[in-house]
Amino acid sequence: MEARWDFVVEDTDALMRHARQRLVENGYDEQEAEEHADFPAGALAELFQLDKWKDDS
Repeated sequence: MEARWDFVVEDTDALMRHARQRLVENGYDEQEAEEHADFPAGALAELFQLDKWKDDS
């Protein structure tokens, strides 16, 4: 399977805050969350990892 998404992030600070919050909710401590989502591309990558495709078959 292959997919492509194009989108524009207008508030990168909000993206990084959201990613850090989601990481903490999923067991990361505050420092780990900060390290993993300290720039927009890293925050986006972490969100993709948290919400990855789940194949229930």
